[in-house]
Amino acid sequence: MIDDLSKHLGDAYKWGLASSFYALFDGHNGSEAASYVKEHAMRLFFEDSDLPQAAPTGASDAGDLFLKQVEGSHNKAFLQADLSLADEFSVSDYYGTIALTVLIMGIHIIIANAGDSRAVLCRNGSATQITDDHRGSTCLQQKERCEW
Repeated sequence: MIDDLSKHLGDAYKWGLASSFYALFDGHNGSEAASYVKEHAMRLFFEDSDLPQAAPTGASDAGDLFLKQVEGSHNKAFLQADLSLADEFSVSDYYGTIALTVLIMGIHIIIANAGDSRAVLCRNGSATQITDDHRGSTCLQQKERCEW
């Protein structure tokens, strides 16, 4: 949980937007994979993920482009986490982790998940599910990948 990314990232933070990052990693068959991803989350999500270097100024569509770039870098971070974990010899192939992340940038929220985790938004006492679980029973492609 990082309430103030600008403080945490120092000079690497160049967006000029109030930003926070929250993540949940929950291990399957043990904690090794979750611990590994947690330990390397800042590198994966903020150093190696090609984040845009500055928040947009000027053109009206610059904000949309910036958010698409941030979303793309966040997706890349999830893929890098998966590849990094697969290459890590200290974590057995039998261990895994779910990941649920929330990146708040100004008035924008980017939420991502992998595995059987979900984010729920509560507003005025009403809960709304905003992500879908990734389970073999509900996604044939995921089931085939897991059985491979």
